[in-house]
Amino acid sequence: MNDNPDESCGLRERKKRQTAQALHRAALELVHLEGLEAATVSRIAEAAGVSQRTFFNYFATKEAAVLGIPHDIDQRVARSFALRPEEEDVWVSILEVAMTVFDRDPANQELSHDIYMRYPEIARGLLDASIKSRAAGLEAVAQRLIAQGVSEDNATDRAHILIEVGNSMVSTAAHLARSKKIDVREALQIVQATLAEELA
Repeated sequence: MNDNPDESCGLRERKKRQTAQALHRAALELVHLEGLEAATVSRIAEAAGVSQRTFFNYFATKEAAVLGIPHDIDQRVARSFALRPEEEDVWVSILEVAMTVFDRDPANQELSHDIYMRYPEIARGLLDASIKSRAAGLEAVAQRLIAQGVSEDNATDRAHILIEVGNSMVSTAAHLARSKKIDVREALQIVQATLAEELA
């Protein structure tokens, strides 16, 4: 028995993340190999080794599973940010949350890219998820900034700017990782270094 609640919470979160990743990967592979119509919820769940009931604990539809967007994306963003150390730089927290909440696996990015080309209607779900996650992140980041002494008026504007730039950087890193076939964190370092040079 684990007497450390923080550790238990961390273990549960890792298991949830692993299950979500397994469902997402199964959905991607089924659509890639057999097409969107053939990738039913039951087949995705079976391929991931879970029940259909478990599937719906993570994704509202098969399209959401293909995108890797959980139904509670806004709550996950807020929770992930809250789990970051309070003393951690806000910018670092934003990048880490952006890296972990959305799928940044270069192998999955390759499959996703191919599927979006074949089924562009699926990609529209990315916009809804982006809006939900941005709203949740904005509130969480603003509250952290206020706690660190930033005025309420400035905190919202600053949070918005940091989130938009951070998400863009991580998204760019994911595309770079896919094209260069490197780890996404290595790609993020390249993106950060390039920006630092340009802004110096």
